[in-house]
Amino acid sequence: MAVAKKEMLLDLIHSLDGAEKRFFTISVRREGEGGEDKFYRLYQHIEAGGDMDDPALRAELGITTTVGMANLRRHLYGRLLDALRRQHRMKDDVLDIREQIDYAHLLYDRGLFPQALRILKTAKARAKKLHLDLHHLLIVEFEKTIESRHITRADAKRMDNLTSEAFLRQTVHGNTVRQSNLQLMLQRYFITNGQAANAAEARRFRELFRHHFTDGLSEGATFRERILSHRCRFWYYYNMLELVPAAGYARLWVAEFDRDPALRFRDADIYIKGIDRCLMVAFYLKQTEEHTALRERLAAFMPLIAGRRRANTRMIAGAAMLRARLNQLLLEEAPVTAEAIDGLAEAIGEARGVDRHKRLVPFYKLGVLCALNDRPERALDFLEPILSERSPLRYDVIVYARLLHLCCHYRMGNPELVRYGVNNLARYLGRVGFGSPYPRACLQLLRTLLKGKDRKAAFRDWRKDVKKLRSGVYHRRNLRYLEPGLIVFLLEE
Repeated sequence: MAVAKKEMLLDLIHSLDGAEKRFFTISVRREGEGGEDKFYRLYQHIEAGGDMDDPALRAELGITTTVGMANLRRHLYGRLLDALRRQHRMKDDVLDIREQIDYAHLLYDRGLFPQALRILKTAKARAKKLHLDLHHLLIVEFEKTIESRHITRADAKRMDNLTSEAFLRQTVHGNTVRQSNLQLMLQRYFITNGQAANAAEARRFRELFRHHFTDGLSEGATFRERILSHRCRFWYYYNMLELVPAAGYARLWVAEFDRDPALRFRDADIYIKGIDRCLMVAFYLKQTEEHTALRERLAAFMPLIAGRRRANTRMIAGAAMLRARLNQLLLEEAPVTAEAIDGLAEAIGEARGVDRHKRLVPFYKLGVLCALNDRPERALDFLEPILSERSPLRYDVIVYARLLHLCCHYRMGNPELVRYGVNNLARYLGRVGFGSPYPRACLQLLRTLLKGKDRKAAFRDWRKDVKKLRSGVYHRRNLRYLEPGLIVFLLEE
């Protein structure tokens, strides 16, 4: 095992649940090692909360060099992964099929190729049933290797079927690789740049999509081909801010799992992400009833995966559920108690395995909720971690957090701070090249109000600007980030 970084070992040990820790301990003791072995003593030390840099630890383990400790960490890391594989192989179809392929290789190496072919036949049937296209292709290629190197007494029909199956698997695998590459590019584009900000950017994005995507799905397309096709189209329309077709492909994405409910548990991550995408579009389209139904569907699925799925699935589901709760409150625009706000803040703080950006966005939405409920002081508390971020993934959340920050201070009667912040944010917009004119229109409104000029005229001019922006598709997301109605609520006396 070529992993020696102590942080990775610590993360792995801390991710183990009680059953996994017991299984590892029993496995070590069953093999006659137990407390006398150095790697297990290191595990006990870390599991009890001990420091790996403790000088007394090396003396206790009898290790005098840094290289020796690194080698021990590697060994422990490998033993932990091996124990996890053995414990979960009967519950994880992918692990089990891979293990069957490994067994076939071992039998083949010993000249027992008839037995290897028998195992591969069973594994292939399972891979096909579970839509594991890559594993299916690997098995077929291994079968071809055996048939081409040995006399297996297989008839011509067997050879023809194997060749045809290999050709079909090659086509399927080519389609899935091509579409997964495109899906990754589209999603990465969104993560880095956000949605199309203007017609020129939309044109470039459309050319990128058409260059890589050709809808060649046949009626017999596999489950994974269909899912990838829906995901690619969703990201295309979502990035182009064509939300109605985006919602349609998100629903098709989820509907693929409805055809075979068992797949929801085998590939729960993608199923949850499909519901999450439906929820996102429903939020942007302000479809409160649709959002409520989808949120209830996700909530009903959560208990089913609580005790049987991987930690990664639970983290994805938890993040999706938290986002849905926040968006539901924003859609309903009902009064939110201080206790509910504190509960949501605690849930955000306890979220694990979440990127900083995905943590900042819920804090921003909490700030919006506080502002909507006329608690500008509390909103500032939630905006503070966003304003302190020095390496943002994208600038939109920073821009609107700073704008909301200024509006809250205006509401609280801090004109000097607002005056300074307006000029500061205007310079920031120019420095980062922010595409939407909406923040600049809001800053102009603040400047006019600070000068004490005709308030009605100021709001009238601002509303004209907002009306023009509403007529263009590329400003939908910006107007949803910080609703004009909230701006009016915070700035009107």
